[in-house]
Amino acid sequence: MLFASLTANSQSPKKYLKNGFYEKAFVEAVHKQNRKVKLKKKHTEVIYESYKTMYAKHTANIISPDTKWDFSYNQLIRMVKYRAKVTHPGVSENLGNLLHDQPVLEHLAKKFNEENKSDIEVAKSYESVQNYEKAFDIYKGMKIRHDQAEPITTLSDRLILIDCEAKIKFINQKIGDQYILEAKKFLKTATKEAANSAIELIKKARSHRPLDLEEEELLTLANLIIGESWLEEAKKLMLTPTKKNARLAYELINRARSARTLTAQEEELLELAESFGMTRVFVKVKGDNPVNDASSLSGVLNKSKNTNWVTYYFSPDHDQVIDFEMEISEKQPKVVLGNIRRQVKQNTKNVEYWEEEIDDEGNTVKVKKTRLAVAMVAIVSRTKTANMHWSLIVKDLRDGNAIHSESKETKIELLNEYVSLESGDILALPDNIESDIELDSQPFPSDQEMLLQVKDQYLSELMTLVKSNKDHMRNLNVILLD
Repeated sequence: MLFASLTANSQSPKKYLKNGFYEKAFVEAVHKQNRKVKLKKKHTEVIYESYKTMYAKHTANIISPDTKWDFSYNQLIRMVKYRAKVTHPGVSENLGNLLHDQPVLEHLAKKFNEENKSDIEVAKSYESVQNYEKAFDIYKGMKIRHDQAEPITTLSDRLILIDCEAKIKFINQKIGDQYILEAKKFLKTATKEAANSAIELIKKARSHRPLDLEEEELLTLANLIIGESWLEEAKKLMLTPTKKNARLAYELINRARSARTLTAQEEELLELAESFGMTRVFVKVKGDNPVNDASSLSGVLNKSKNTNWVTYYFSPDHDQVIDFEMEISEKQPKVVLGNIRRQVKQNTKNVEYWEEEIDDEGNTVKVKKTRLAVAMVAIVSRTKTANMHWSLIVKDLRDGNAIHSESKETKIELLNEYVSLESGDILALPDNIESDIELDSQPFPSDQEMLLQVKDQYLSELMTLVKSNKDHMRNLNVILLD
């Protein structure tokens, strides 16, 4: 089978035809003839004979009583596309056109009309038992059939057309009515679960047809029922206003607010839930000469937090109960320039080069070769480091116990290296180390630049510490929310 396929892919149009590959023969011959101005007999003979065979085959499929409209239509379109491949007028005028073949058009129209008639009967039977979803699917299929037939102008006079758009619109109305009727039944129970079901049904109705004003009000009513349920749950939670309960109550009241306007009492309950649910942290900064003050650090922490339920303060708020104290100790960062280090060592490297050689025919050719380059090199290096020591302790003010502590060093270390050749092959110099630099050149950033970098990195590490969730350390926000 593989051999036959490979053979077919390497034949001339005439051989394709002889071996029974009619469509391949036609396409190849048409491609060759289209490129010629004059008609070539060796091409046209293949085109006419292969097209005649294809035409007969597709016609038989179209008029067969065993084939339906979809298959017959696809056969027609396929044959029309084959004919359209022929661009040479001297050839196309000699090819039959299914679009003007009267017996073929008669059979196509007959199948179209018969299938329409059958579908109408089935759809009406579904409508009689109010199974509008099934009827909708039937009419959608009919609409596709009409859309297929409409561009075939030579067929249109033979077709019995149905106003599918009107049918679909009517059915959509009926489906929407059914969903609305079911939604109304659910809303009579006035429970949250029933209201949720009603909302889904009303949305389905809206996908089939527009909602009228009364139906839009049903959606509002369903949301109100759910909102009232949320408010009742929130009120129950606030009878025991732990931080967890208060946060849940706050979310429920906010959901209710999306369904309707809250009363003044409900707004007060929302504020109360927010107040009870909030974790308040007092930030203190220690050290002989700290880098930041409590005001700036609390501002950074408030901007970077990943929860709205923690607020950082830099001074005690007498109107609020502070839950935790975060004490941060900072030491001024330092910048240290290291000593110059010089190391001499042997370095080897495989290098490529081209060499001329004489080949077997006496020609001079270039051949790529490799060799081992060896040299003694001097590597001079120097470091510049900025570091800052800091620590953090979090205390639970409800019992005075420390619940978390960290001692950290933020460090930035830069390295500059350059290399020079002591002896040997210059090609052996390392690729990853700078050369051609003066021995006293050390292009480090200034001390001030490095101090700013290490301070910024310290703040970044502090934010990561507060928000991270590594295996060895619980997320500080999680601890604060407990």
